[in-house]
Amino acid sequence: MIAAPIPFRVQLADGRIAEASIVGQDPDTDIAILHLGLDKLPSCPWAARIPLRVGDIVLAIGNPYGLSQTVTQAS
Repeated sequence: MIAAPIPFRVQLADGRIAEASIVGQDPDTDIAILHLGLDKLPSCPWAARIPLRVGDIVLAIGNPYGLSQTVTQAS
């Protein structure tokens, strides 16, 4: 992840561009939480609405067994 705070921009799928700032990061997993100063950001749909297929990438974000900041990816 980024060692020194530098300004950077992100572009959303709808074409909007915004300055982003890092509000949290985990160097061991190279994951960061970003803050965007935008309204009406898209959200991820729940899997129950979309049938999953073998090979689809899925993420589980939570606090299993009291472990904090846990993200698991599977496909």
